[in-house]
Amino acid sequence: MINKYSPLLTEHFMNPRNIGRLNDFTFSVESDHLKDGDRIVFYVALEDGRIKDISYTIQGCPRVIASSSYTSELVKGKKISEVLEMKEETIAERLGIDDPSFNCIRLPLSTLQQKLKEYL
Repeated sequence: MINKYSPLLTEHFMNPRNIGRLNDFTFSVESDHLKDGDRIVFYVALEDGRIKDISYTIQGCPRVIASSSYTSELVKGKKISEVLEMKEETIAERLGIDDPSFNCIRLPLSTLQQKLKEYL
């Protein structure tokens, strides 16, 4: 059987980064994509306007797990303003998903951006 996922997506699904719950976090944010059964809870530690640390707990499909892992790596250490400028489509492209119906790929970044806007 041919792997239908990109090597990067497969790597993040098989070996998710930053998974678990931070003990010391500034805020948490939960997002459900009930249609697909995806549920993510991010734990974010901020310091001096940057994402000092991030982790998450997750239940969902391989795409949302990989996207959460990849997004967590991408935003760690970034300024809040940099995270707010990131494009959901960029993550989908990098993970090799070109089907716009896979909203789960965009869910992690959009969830974080919405909470960061509220935080500001």
